[in-house]
Amino acid sequence: MASFPPTSPSLLARAQARHEDAWRRLVALYGPLVYHWCRRAALAPEDTADGFQEVFHAVARHLPDFRRDQPGASFRGWLRVITRNKVRDHFRDRAGAPRAGRRQRRAAIPQRAARPVARR
Repeated sequence: MASFPPTSPSLLARAQARHEDAWRRLVALYGPLVYHWCRRAALAPEDTADGFQEVFHAVARHLPDFRRDQPGASFRGWLRVITRNKVRDHFRDRAGAPRAGRRQRRAAIPQRAARPVARR
């Protein structure tokens, strides 16, 4: 895929302030990339549209919390993480595994019995 310049801070600020034109521009700029990421993650074409919607729903919900104040932080990187998480949710749901919060996931991991490690 083509190299992307950094997302305009003014576009992000307008989208965070819920300006409809800024939101449409953000989706127009990043929609093809999200679609590509979903397809590359092996989502079927019919599931890709749902994944796309899930990603942008999460972006709309959490965009006011996005900050670029850390070195290396980028909107594109943040969007990639959201896409990856939504793809994982899709495959987890498809496999019938329940979604779990961080604490639930930790509790669900079986603890190994304490036993001595054999030395070779």
